[in-house]
Amino acid sequence: MVGFVGYEMILRFRGAFAALMLGGVFGEPALAQNNFVQVDKENGRFIGEVGNKAFGQPLAYDLKFQWWTLFDQFVYYHNFKWNHGGTFTNGVRVSDENGAPTSYVRSQLSDHPDLIERFDDIKPQNPEIKLGVTFYASANSLDLGKLGANCYKAALLSTGAHSASATLTLRRTPHFAVSKINKWADNITPASPQRWSDMFEFSSCLSSRGDLEKAIENTFKSASRIQVEGDLPVEVGDWLQDPRYQSIYDEWQRRLAIDEEDDADGTDDDVDTNTSSDEKLSYAEEEDDFWNGEGSIDEEAELEEEIAKRSGSEYLGRIEATSNYVTVRCRDHGEVDGDRISVLLNGNVEHENITLSGNFRDYRVPLQQGVNKLAFRALNEGTQSSNTATFMIIDANGRELLSNRWGISRGFKSTLLVIRR
Repeated sequence: MVGFVGYEMILRFRGAFAALMLGGVFGEPALAQNNFVQVDKENGRFIGEVGNKAFGQPLAYDLKFQWWTLFDQFVYYHNFKWNHGGTFTNGVRVSDENGAPTSYVRSQLSDHPDLIERFDDIKPQNPEIKLGVTFYASANSLDLGKLGANCYKAALLSTGAHSASATLTLRRTPHFAVSKINKWADNITPASPQRWSDMFEFSSCLSSRGDLEKAIENTFKSASRIQVEGDLPVEVGDWLQDPRYQSIYDEWQRRLAIDEEDDADGTDDDVDTNTSSDEKLSYAEEEDDFWNGEGSIDEEAELEEEIAKRSGSEYLGRIEATSNYVTVRCRDHGEVDGDRISVLLNGNVEHENITLSGNFRDYRVPLQQGVNKLAFRALNEGTQSSNTATFMIIDANGRELLSNRWGISRGFKSTLLVIRR
């Protein structure tokens, strides 16, 4: 956070002024989920919600705002929610297997929920949004001569009000937080900038620094209504160039190639998508009991993929290792919500009832020669839907063999084959 003028005083009196600062934060906004909103000042505060239509923009957002003054300082409290904007309908730019530029869109991943989840987990790291803010003060109740320095223009006969237009630029840290896609993220506490001009840039105002700060303050304090517009250009940094989009594309293409090979060989049996969850679990358990690890690596890989398809579980593919053990390094993916798992090796529980935290933890798993079936079973789904985790597989020499994530329902598994040569 930037240094705050007078903010230490706000914190010092936090207990005494708690009701003043946070009471009634984000009651019903004037016009929710709109790219254009007018808000009247009530009890010294402007409270509203604004967003953007996101046509031609990479980021769609909604912003709940509350603006007021305390000890002559501007104070803000924001709640931010984002989604993919119109730019994503044109596709994310990546490179194909030959290095040629290509693109894909999120909807093309619809048959792969885990890839959809990975796609949605790539959130903008440093978004910057701009708001157009117009302040209004009644010409009948405001004497500009007595007000002193200000940014108002002469009152318009059509409205009977003085107006002043400004641009407000908001950035992730310190102005708002960013949560998961389509999830509200609020500030930890109200905040205040060092100067009024750090927040508002007016199209017409006095130029000297001292007068400028007082002019903006007087304009804000005397306004009885504001109009906020959200459809200004949005900056998202290198969000669209995030290398994880390429990784998702590569995995998607790998799976498509496997499906094409199965179609050509006639080995891709139809899967009954109407099978109940209990039947799916029963099928997976029967297949687990049937398979004893005897057969070629390719045969076991094909079987595991088929089990995953029929049971609703995930098949993470296969990797090779030369050491006699690997380390599973895992943590909860996103918000820590109490997800619990068990780690299984060849159908036997190796590590039981692990609660995933926000920090990586290591679990050693021994390997036998040949095929090792490593599985992660979801024991619950925490407080958020699906059991999610980010994990790495590391060999005895500290070399990372795989980095991935899972997203599975309670009772189901993510399975990985580890081939020890």
